Amino acid sequence: MQEFKTQSGTRVLFVEAPELPIVDVQLVFDAGSARDSELKSGQYGLASMTAQLLDEGTSTQTTDQISATFERLGAQFGAAAYRDMFTVNLRTLSDSNLLNPAIDQLLSILKDANVPQTSYDRIMQQNRVGLAAQKESPSTTANIHFMQELYDKHPYAQPSSGTLASIELIKPVDIRNFKDTYLVAKNLNIAIVGQMSLGQAKVLAERITQSLPQGQHARTLPKPDTTAARTVYEPFDSTQTHIRIG
Repeated sequence: MQEFKTQSGTRVLFVEAPELPIVDVQLVFDAGSARDSELKSGQYGLASMTAQLLDEGTSTQTTDQISATFERLGAQFGAAAYRDMFTVNLRTLSDSNLLNPAIDQLLSILKDANVPQTSYDRIMQQNRVGLAAQKESPSTTANIHFMQELYDKHPYAQPSSGTLASIELIKPVDIRNFKDTYLVAKNLNIAIVGQMSLGQAKVLAERITQSLPQGQHARTLPKPDTTAARTVYEPFDSTQTHIRIG
């Protein structure tokens, strides 16, 4: 593994893997669900919904057109939100005739995602159904309660997917604001693995960081308070007992 920084200071990790004509690019932003309430209080699930809606359209492309572009190039795109990071992944062939337009499409999404209302309504309804189903799962309920007991008022205490009440506070404009605030060059680390030289990786990393809005690095998260040892019992109508220890 080789490590370097772009001219703007973005950290890049690179592994040359010449065995297959493939390049994997992972963009890791300090923008997980721990940031959900930094812009507006109570919007738990905001990072998750941003990941779900990121490739649903730009000012010039529909979600079907974006999907068709990646398919035509043989590329795979994905985005995911975790508690402490937001990842955007691209797998593409290393041929420059395919890699370059795939990177162009990736950057277009990051710079210009516009959260169409029809997509927002569809994803919102899917989340409502999913969160309602979680209430019937003793395992999921145990996980949520465990994190709440462990972290109390720290941002990690809230479920990354949000709650039925919190997602109703999230509107398309909030998703765009989250993207514009956190999915920026100064809040980014890059990992590149694949069939390219170190010099080519440096050119690619510069292209990504120079194309994205520079923005600002997210503020440091607070440290969680020390939790005193205790046992919590939560009754649940289930034939199995679920135990979490931490």
